Amino acid sequence: MKSFLFSMLIITNVLANFQALPVINYDPFKKAQVLLQVKPVKKTVSKPKVVIKLAAIMNDRAYINGHFYKKGDKLFGYRLVKVYDDYVVLNRGDIYKVVSLEASKFIRMQPKEETTKEGELDNE
Repeated sequence: MKSFLFSMLIITNVLANFQALPVINYDPFKKAQVLLQVKPVKKTVSKPKVVIKLAAIMNDRAYINGHFYKKGDKLFGYRLVKVYDDYVVLNRGDIYKVVSLEASKFIRMQPKEETTKEGELDNE
């Protein structure tokens, strides 16, 4: 009985000095809730950019994006100001834009060189 009382005394003394552990409210889904929140997205509306391709120039007309235009015609908000041999000048307000023929579309014609075989004479 003495041992029982002694053990009870020790247990009571230990329990009196024992402080309760703090209770932690842990939510394993809290990180997922932050990820699942939908933030509003700002939608920006932009006009599609128009690519102006000058494919050919014939007399005073320019073949741009599949259509022929002459001096003074309007295309994509620009006015065709001047037509040169290998480029055109477009104008919108204070903005001037020079559009050149596509480099891959140039066909350069060179005069055929006259060659003579050895021993032949030109009888001209």
